[in-house]
Amino acid sequence: MRNIILACFAVSVISGVPAARAQEQKQKTYYEMIEDAMKKSAMQEKKGEQWDARVENVQGHVYVQTLKNESGTWYEAEPGMPLEDGDKVKVGSPGFAELTLSDGGVIQFNSNTDFEIVSLDKNKSGFFLALGSLVAKIESFVKDAVGADECPECSREELSRRRRGGSLFRMSIRTPTAVAAVRGTEFGVEYSPFTGETCVGVFDEGSVAVTPSDQPDNEIMIGKNREAVFKKGLRKIVIKRLDRMSRHKMRIFRARTRLKLLKRKWKKMTPAKRKKMRRRIMKKKVIHRKKLKGVRKEIIKKRLKKERLEKPAKRRRNIKKAIDRRKNQ
Repeated sequence: MRNIILACFAVSVISGVPAARAQEQKQKTYYEMIEDAMKKSAMQEKKGEQWDARVENVQGHVYVQTLKNESGTWYEAEPGMPLEDGDKVKVGSPGFAELTLSDGGVIQFNSNTDFEIVSLDKNKSGFFLALGSLVAKIESFVKDAVGADECPECSREELSRRRRGGSLFRMSIRTPTAVAAVRGTEFGVEYSPFTGETCVGVFDEGSVAVTPSDQPDNEIMIGKNREAVFKKGLRKIVIKRLDRMSRHKMRIFRARTRLKLLKRKWKKMTPAKRKKMRRRIMKKKVIHRKKLKGVRKEIIKKRLKKERLEKPAKRRRNIKKAIDRRKNQ
């Protein structure tokens, strides 16, 4: 009798273990879901405000490649096309493109330029220049000095930045040989893969802190109307007056006028509208390509039909010519 009781007890214990494990797993999955939700909300808080980046004033050959595009195809850019993190912009020759950052920034690209958007977060926005040149005018990048009474919610670091007239937003332009941390509003960057040189210049406003890629501890500050050239292995970096970048003064003047017009005519766009517009432009280009393929196929079919119809007639002509020759002989 005792053996029977012990056996029943063992069976009940063994059968209860999986149920307990299942409850523990449910609890774990529940807690994991809560943690994931907390992480997502924290990431959204950290992400902060985003620049509303759009391609404007498109001239010539300008193409855009998206990050999610696995096939690696390039789409023809259209004025007003919204851009996102990871998008690449290629300006051919001849070509010109303008990138607007909300109603407070304009970046202009000349022909033969490859450019990538790394991040559009205003707190840590980043761009990568693989080839060519750009000129930027960003008005809302620097805020005026503010006291603690005017901004009671601001932290000490933020107040110190504002008192110094420093920038609340961070922006960096990276090339293979240098990283330019923008602290001003008017600047230009050039990079040539043939020489490996990066030239950074500041025009009438602001300053730029540049760090060479092979000297991460060496930060060089470039003030207004100054420029410097950076190259791997270059030990002494000389800051001089605008010389090489002075040819872009006309472009920065145009950027100023464009920014004034932008502030008047700027219209905000919801995230849903941005996505819809991007899809429409890309779908339009894909449909256009399909149509071209269909037209090409129809042309080829017509040509083949003509050749098939012409072949018998040619044969008959050749036979007649051969018979006439024999008769004449």
